[in-house]
Amino acid sequence: MFSPRFILLLSFYALVAVMLGHGTEIQVKSTVVPETVQSSTPSLNETSVVEIVEKMAIGARDFVVESASSLIHKVGELMRQAMETLQELMKSEENEVANSTIAAETVTPKRKVTKKKKSKKLDPRLTLTRGKMDDSSDLRDQPGIVSRFFSSLEIKYQYYLDRLTPFTAVRWIINLLFNALFVARMVYLQGFYIVTYALYIYYLNLFLLFLTPSIDPQLMDEDDDGPVLPSKGNDEFRPFMRRLPEFKFWHSSLKACIFAIGCTFFEFFNVPVFWPILVLYFIILFCLTMKRQIMHMIKYRYIPFTVGKPKMAGKEDSGKVVMG
Repeated sequence: MFSPRFILLLSFYALVAVMLGHGTEIQVKSTVVPETVQSSTPSLNETSVVEIVEKMAIGARDFVVESASSLIHKVGELMRQAMETLQELMKSEENEVANSTIAAETVTPKRKVTKKKKSKKLDPRLTLTRGKMDDSSDLRDQPGIVSRFFSSLEIKYQYYLDRLTPFTAVRWIINLLFNALFVARMVYLQGFYIVTYALYIYYLNLFLLFLTPSIDPQLMDEDDDGPVLPSKGNDEFRPFMRRLPEFKFWHSSLKACIFAIGCTFFEFFNVPVFWPILVLYFIILFCLTMKRQIMHMIKYRYIPFTVGKPKMAGKEDSGKVVMG
């Protein structure tokens, strides 16, 4: 921290002070003065030594102050230069980052084109293996065991439904067998009349949807450009479009019957009720709803069945076959 000049001067002043102090101690010891004769005023030697030491101390203090102020000034200049260099470095780094981003934006389309060209040269077998590795690595996207089991059951169920779709008579025979099983269980248990009543009310609702057209005839009267329902036998053939197709009617009724059979295994659904009242109420409801449906068909003159579909027949071959 301190210069060599300052250290040499300070050591020289300390050495002179030690020598002067040692000389005064020897002089005091050699001169024997009685205690009663000592005066309060100092001698000439003592005053001169004190003045010299004071001057040395003042000079050393001034030198220390000057050197410290110069050192502080130099340190301040060094700090200022360091801050300026840091600011210049930060500005240069910011400019480099900006230039690199601009260069990357300009180069990215070219890289995309090169990637596309490289992808064309890849072997398709490698791409398949990479896809398999990616699928096996990401376990979160794979379905669980339970979901796979139910999905396989759903696929099999839909497969058998598709196989049964063209066999209309077989499907309705299966539905009748399930209904017979339900009725036999109800008679055997002598209960679950509420379940039976709810099942056949649901059947009635499905049957009404099966008889109604998919488009309301009132809307067809307002819009003459729409399709017209078949009203006469000699009219142009137009198939009757139902609100509930026949396959969905069968499927919904079968599911409802299976659900009702399952309800008979729970005593909670066996509500005590006087069953003749339920039968009478169901007959009255069936008659009223069917009367309203028939009046609707008469009013808008449509038949809820596809009748009079023309059959394509070829001409009779009356010519002779010539064998060559």
